Amino acid sequence: MAIERLAQDEVVTAHSDDDLTTVVEKMRDEEVGSVVIVAEDEPISIVSDRKVAMAAAEGDIREQVVEEVMTEDLITAHTNMGMDELIEKMSDEGIRRVPVVDDEGSLAGLVSMDDLLVKLADEISSLSEIPKIQSEKVGHT
Repeated sequence: MAIERLAQDEVVTAHSDDDLTTVVEKMRDEEVGSVVIVAEDEPISIVSDRKVAMAAAEGDIREQVVEEVMTEDLITAHTNMGMDELIEKMSDEGIRRVPVVDDEGSLAGLVSMDDLLVKLADEISSLSEIPKIQSEKVGHT
């Protein structure tokens, strides 16, 4: 399955020169754990609630802009990437959220570890029905 079908297409975004307080308010208002930082509709970084918490532990975030805390080396996934490949990439990089880009490099969505876990749980649930169906066909209950 291509992650294009799994990705959340409503992504909360901000810009590198936005103040961090505004980004925190967006996270709170939208009830999300991260904001994708974009430049001309292309993802350039991500700021997570963890990054904000770490920045707050070091000082007053009201004086900081996003650029000071955003991830430096953004890992992205392409819309046609398979779920297995994405899981491997996330595991190798130790990341929980990945912006998804289209052929032009524009932001097309976001996939989180939670999204993948829900999808995998659904798949396992579907597989677990097979023995039950087979048993019913044979006449065992």
